[in-house]
Amino acid sequence: MNVPLIGSYVLIFLLCVATVSFSFRLYDKFRLKFLYFYLYYIIVHNILGFFYLFGIYLNNQLLFFSFESKDLVTQVLGFLVYPFIPVMLFMFINFATGLIDKRFPKSFRNVFFVFWGILILVYMFVAGRSFSTRDNSLLKGIWDVTYLLEGITLLAATSYLLVKSRQVTDKKRGKAISTIGLMYFIILASYAVLFLQVIKPTLYFFLILHFSFNILPLVYLGIYLKKHHVDIALPRIDEGDLDSFFDEHNITRRESEILMLLLKGKRTRDIEKELFISYHTVKNHIHNIYQKLHVKNRLQIASLLRDHLDRSRQ
Repeated sequence: MNVPLIGSYVLIFLLCVATVSFSFRLYDKFRLKFLYFYLYYIIVHNILGFFYLFGIYLNNQLLFFSFESKDLVTQVLGFLVYPFIPVMLFMFINFATGLIDKRFPKSFRNVFFVFWGILILVYMFVAGRSFSTRDNSLLKGIWDVTYLLEGITLLAATSYLLVKSRQVTDKKRGKAISTIGLMYFIILASYAVLFLQVIKPTLYFFLILHFSFNILPLVYLGIYLKKHHVDIALPRIDEGDLDSFFDEHNITRRESEILMLLLKGKRTRDIEKELFISYHTVKNHIHNIYQKLHVKNRLQIASLLRDHLDRSRQ
């Protein structure tokens, strides 16, 4: 029994479960759009890792078979893996732009999909041709270019976070965004060092790095959101901007006042003193607001308001 190998597999599985479940909990609790993209980026990132792991397993099983059998496995896995790469990059770009309260520009989005669509078609053609000719040199070249494009895209999105974080007026939020960007920059640099074999790691160390890639930024983001959730969830708005939202959900004048105070981080006792109403009345109003909006906390209210503002500005 290969104990180190089994231990590596167990660790990889635990890392995968931990990152996916934690990112899902963050999205489920805060309901922020950039967390939606972050969740699916992490899922696709782990799927790619498992495809690679599965390829290693199959190649080991086919070690005593013909090279044609191993080539067939490589080709099939390549067909499955390749389309996931632009999906992963698209999710990460949307996460980075959403974290800064921006959107992935439509023009760039169209160019992104056209470019990767062409690259996928080229890959499919070359992969089919290389299998019939038994010449994998061109296919290897396409994979090298793909890995380079993947690294450049992730690095560009990370650099975007570092640059744009300086323009955020809320210093705490700007610092949090720059910290996340710096974390990913350092991790990408470490990944590049290992990938270029400046330092030659074992195969399973490389895989563990892949599956632990997002843990530090993810945990840091979770800690920040827990402390400053409303700060990052809601842009600055005036109550007058939300008249249509209040009408749509039958929010009364008093409830709208309480709702706005909730979003400013006011506690129930604070609202009681500010509006000169009883604690019990405030609790009833908050309960009614949650019922009308079908939410469980103020973060979900902030998410609804953000979506409403996004739609109204389109």
